[in-house]
Amino acid sequence: MQLRVINNEFVSVSSALVYKVAMPIFMFLAISNSDLKHTVDIFLFGFYSLAVTLTVIVTSFIAHIWLPQPQRGVFVQGVFRGNHAIVALAIIYNLYGQQGLGLGSAMVAIAAILNNLYAPIVFAIFKDDFELSLRRVSHEIFMNPMMLSLLAGSAFSLSGIGLPQAVVASLKQFASISLPLALLCIGATLSLRSLWQAGSVAIHASVAKLFWMPLIFMSLAHYFFEFDALQMGILFICFGVPTAAVSFVLARLTNSDDKLASNIVLITTFMSLITITLGLFFLQQLGWV
Repeated sequence: MQLRVINNEFVSVSSALVYKVAMPIFMFLAISNSDLKHTVDIFLFGFYSLAVTLTVIVTSFIAHIWLPQPQRGVFVQGVFRGNHAIVALAIIYNLYGQQGLGLGSAMVAIAAILNNLYAPIVFAIFKDDFELSLRRVSHEIFMNPMMLSLLAGSAFSLSGIGLPQAVVASLKQFASISLPLALLCIGATLSLRSLWQAGSVAIHASVAKLFWMPLIFMSLAHYFFEFDALQMGILFICFGVPTAAVSFVLARLTNSDDKLASNIVLITTFMSLITITLGLFFLQQLGWV
């Protein structure tokens, strides 16, 4: 039985509220309250950035030789663009608390930069009628709500200026709605029927996103680099989160296969509940996190 309490309009408005207001406030509080001088980890950020870059290059090559044009950019974006702002930050906070929130917020900000940098470029390469400009890319990066909250939080952290407790308390009340409301919106958009009807391309992209990408780069991180347990845990979460729902918006904007984009988001959202849980379990058994 469907109660139909939550409709599409509620999901659209709530998603915008989370993305543009509540989650940026959450990130601002996390960064402004952290010791940024000891939080920035250039080596970790560099490894993650290189991993995402290699993923974009390899999947672009695969998409070029395997898929028709309308599906190429969607496939590439579905593999590298994760839901970091909502899912990754929530998991990091639940696992590591305030200890990992500063580093996790910075990693989410790096992911936001990479997502908004590479996505327009990928679609511009595979779509002749999609215009790529420095202005468009700069706007996507620096006017992103997450980036603005990162810059504001960093300024407060480095300056040592503290906000009045009354203001902080009010911001915390508003930020506290971000995670429950985001999860409610995700749950409202899930459809078992759409999951059953998803095609093989969506399944391949989802497997690459949730299995191959974390497996390959976590193995490289462990065997060739000296990251500690916290760094490894945050890396795994950032690699293993589901595809961001905003990827559907860009697919539609560029007249690409938006149904494929929707299916990838759907499958990865469902399956990440299993893959992240099992992944963290096995990594703990191995002593990596």
